[in-house]
Amino acid sequence: MTTDNEPKLAYVELTKIESNPWQPRTSAPTDEELGDLLNSIKAVGQQTPGRVRPHPKKLGIFQLADGAMRRAVLARLGEKTMLVVIEPLTDRQMKILALEQNIFVRLRDADKETAVYKLWESEFKTDEPSAKGGRRDPEFPGVSQMEQETGMSHQLILRYLQAYTMQAEFATKLQTRA
Repeated sequence: MTTDNEPKLAYVELTKIESNPWQPRTSAPTDEELGDLLNSIKAVGQQTPGRVRPHPKKLGIFQLADGAMRRAVLARLGEKTMLVVIEPLTDRQMKILALEQNIFVRLRDADKETAVYKLWESEFKTDEPSAKGGRRDPEFPGVSQMEQETGMSHQLILRYLQAYTMQAEFATKLQTRA
């Protein structure tokens, strides 16, 4: 017997799967990016399930945590359903997965910087001092916890956070000059 809290494998209609609201990619994948995946699914079918959660506000609708490119390819091939794992993911988990699933694909640096900053700001930013002996960055408190939960290196997170804030400061200066 399964409960609503256990992951469940199922086929879900593509029309009932919405994008992850925290998807960092601001542009659709190119034909080149989809090419190999399209050829693979065309030849052997979908081999890896997507990952979704029930939509928190829309009954019978799901939000995609992992598998946006698979969904795009399946739609392009005229498929009506997608094999997915349905599980009860929190908003925090959805934000982390959106970043984790996209960090190594061809995202623009600005998209990565924005996604990392928004995740840090909404889920990890803290005013509390770090535990004794823990790493602490006075400019970006909470990075160590973010490192533990995302698997991204402390240094990479800081690089993205610093780049985002520098870009925001630059944009502000440009606006004040105009």
